Amino acid sequence: MVAIAPSITIRIQLSIIEKDHLASVRMVVNENGTIEQVNHYYPFGGVYGDLSYNAEIQKSKYIGKEFDHMHGLDLYDHGARMYDAAKVAWDRVDRHGEKYTQLSPYLYCGNNSLVNVDADGKRIKTIYFKDKEDPQWYRSSKSFYLAMMQFAQTDFGKQILSDFTPKGSYFFGVKGNGKYSKYDLELQEIDITEPQKKTAYWRDINAQTQLLETDQGKPRFVVIFDVDRPTNELIKTIAHELAGHLYNYESVLKLYEDTKDFQKANFEFFKKSSKQEHLEMENKKYEKVNLYQQVMNQIEQFFKHK
Repeated sequence: MVAIAPSITIRIQLSIIEKDHLASVRMVVNENGTIEQVNHYYPFGGVYGDLSYNAEIQKSKYIGKEFDHMHGLDLYDHGARMYDAAKVAWDRVDRHGEKYTQLSPYLYCGNNSLVNVDADGKRIKTIYFKDKEDPQWYRSSKSFYLAMMQFAQTDFGKQILSDFTPKGSYFFGVKGNGKYSKYDLELQEIDITEPQKKTAYWRDINAQTQLLETDQGKPRFVVIFDVDRPTNELIKTIAHELAGHLYNYESVLKLYEDTKDFQKANFEFFKKSSKQEHLEMENKKYEKVNLYQQVMNQIEQFFKHK
């Protein structure tokens, strides 16, 4: 008598998961093209629409994190911390909260979840768009982040960052007033570590500031930084570009709003030559009127009191 083992059939069903630019799971489709799950989210990750369609088929939801229904708490598991999307707050403080005391240590993503994610509960990453069809996660280098946080504590730093940030959102710890948020201020970071490429690209400069025209004819400020530098150098570079070369951004935008003429705004932007701007930044006799020197003096005072 021979014993024959029962046959076992294992069938693997494939599913396609559709995600948005934040890596949030929006739809699950099986191999037959049948929609098995649909998820809808509020801006800060809360699920709506009867907790989505077939929500329990797979539990990964907002930015790809597991949505835990245990005990009715409905928390997202980020590893280091649990996130409550209903309260828009973490369940415990940020372990690095002392580095940016102007923000609550329980605050999620600097209060700007439209472009920021926090994948592990430890650090904020910004969604960086090379183009609208190619969103990528991006996080500033530590040296650039620390330098920007120093700049953001100065009077001019607070003003310019607040003006270009949507009302109620935060950018490097500065709360936006939305004054010029319909215009673009792009801070582009380039990290070129190879000396030959660095020299070819930068030609012995650390950054450059440009005024460009959008497809709609509006002014667009672009500042490109070489971030392969220590924090103390980047502080000076940031102040140099933003306070030294963008000191007149308000007059440029006001002129454009009055005339809707980009060329007139461009003329206002270049009203003072680059040579004159550098002269005023470097010469102490302009200290009372030059924004760059005022910003650097404030930053020096911050360091003295630490």
